[in-house]
Amino acid sequence: ALRARRIAAIEHFAKVGLPSRRDEDWHYTDYRSMAPVPLMQAFAPLESALTVRSTAAAAAGDAHVGLQQGKFEFRASLPPGVQFYNLDSALKARPDLVARLGEVVRDDDSTIACVNTAAFADALFVVIGKGVKLDKPLSTGFSCSGDFPLRMVGRAFIIVEDGAEVTFYNSVSGVDGIGYQSSAVIEMIIGDDAKVAYIRNNSAGDKALCLHIMGARLGARSELNIFNMSRGGRIARHEFRVAFLGADARASIRGVNILRGEQHSDVTLMVDHTAPGCESRELFRHVVDDSATGVFQGKIMVKQAAQKTDGQMASNAILLSDEATMNNKPELEIFADDVVC
Repeated sequence: ALRARRIAAIEHFAKVGLPSRRDEDWHYTDYRSMAPVPLMQAFAPLESALTVRSTAAAAAGDAHVGLQQGKFEFRASLPPGVQFYNLDSALKARPDLVARLGEVVRDDDSTIACVNTAAFADALFVVIGKGVKLDKPLSTGFSCSGDFPLRMVGRAFIIVEDGAEVTFYNSVSGVDGIGYQSSAVIEMIIGDDAKVAYIRNNSAGDKALCLHIMGARLGARSELNIFNMSRGGRIARHEFRVAFLGADARASIRGVNILRGEQHSDVTLMVDHTAPGCESRELFRHVVDDSATGVFQGKIMVKQAAQKTDGQMASNAILLSDEATMNNKPELEIFADDVVC
């Protein structure tokens, strides 16, 4: 089944091609003409990059997950109520989790997701049990310290069950002058009354290409807090897709972009209100210097059933040079008649 998914993703990618200005969601990031090399060429896969370090640390101080030769390996014990699987172990013990890949971030909605589905060597599956509250963050990191181009394609599927509380920290870092690629798709299902914080720090090198998609579905009365710091990479694209499926849920998506040189950083948000009484807050700040370019696209959709929705969005920028550029594109679609947006 997974092989069929990969083939379908490749076929869809072959049909639609790389995104360009003709694609509305990529209007300010013409990837087809900007990319220094083709998306999947001229980069060694992570499996052969021995100088790459990547670890995922569990909440307990002595428990962590390591990435060795492109495969997740588990060392020491895991906190009670927390389950980790790599692709091999999930296929044996939890094939239902593997079958749900693409449930939150659909391949036919994103060219980048297509490439990720076709190319990831291993995937990380995390289940936070019902009512489990972790006082330390679960962290994953990718660090490039080599002297040759390489490609890292990461995939994660996370379930936070009812009443659980957890913080996730994700980071990408690397040396300047190396044109490596980092592609990550993270899908998250958040149960009723659960609380989740997701923090991402992009401090990649000045030649890096960083493509990141985080999608989340919120249950009733749940809370999601996202913070995104982007100050690295030659071309960076961070997408956040949040859907309110349960009533009275809350989401906060905030971030800071610090750009210089010829950097190009794109932050794209898609917030879908489908349940009543939910609240969303989006606030991003950008500092743009030299000839760098910042992009902010924020789209809020309020379906007819989502009465009593409260949504606010803001993007503030400071341009420090005459050559700096900032593109803002807010969008709002409302089909309910009792909202504040």
